[in-house]
Amino acid sequence: MSATRTLQLPADELAKKVSSLHFFKEIARDDPQQFHGLLQQSRLYSLDPGDTFLRQGEQDSWLYFLMRGELLVCDPADHSRVIGVLISGEVFGEIAMMTGEKRTLDIVVPDHIREVIVFATDFTGLAQLDDNSGMSLDTRLMVYRQIVQILRWRIELYRTAFPGTELARVPFKLIPRAEPGDAGGELAAYREYALFLAGRLQQLNTRLGPMPGAAAKPFA
Repeated sequence: MSATRTLQLPADELAKKVSSLHFFKEIARDDPQQFHGLLQQSRLYSLDPGDTFLRQGEQDSWLYFLMRGELLVCDPADHSRVIGVLISGEVFGEIAMMTGEKRTLDIVVPDHIREVIVFATDFTGLAQLDDNSGMSLDTRLMVYRQIVQILRWRIELYRTAFPGTELARVPFKLIPRAEPGDAGGELAAYREYALFLAGRLQQLNTRLGPMPGAAAKPFA
């Protein structure tokens, strides 16, 4: 596996690749300086057939974007047992990023895929609600809104696929409302909601297994 720090790419090429991702479009448009700051804490991975990209037991605060190719979610003890598939456009790693829990499965490149490109950003400072030195409050609000959108979409897939499962049928919790103009309160509310959804999705993943790919296609 080869890992290339994004800053090694020409600036225009890098900006074009990443700003095309729905997740970063609003940040790139509204705060270019913050956008380029996020790129400095990011990596672009080129993976080969058979590579194990993420492993059971690992723990990090990175969010991953599958830009090209396909990845398999596999049983760590037996990679021939494929539990789920990630396709181009998929966002993954959001549960571990939000909850801090260790990974329970391996992410593997299929043997038949010639090239896989993954972009990854380290969101370590996201949870530091009172510290805007590394990531602005507005940017963190944008990020949390995107994460909430992704988590809700994934849970909706479970609700559709398993309508008789009580865990999947639980109504969504409403986002707590902050006072008008209280951006800090809004941020705290979004974080609380994102943690709620991440915990629910983790329960669904554990009980029912990961959903197939296309879960994040609307966010590509």
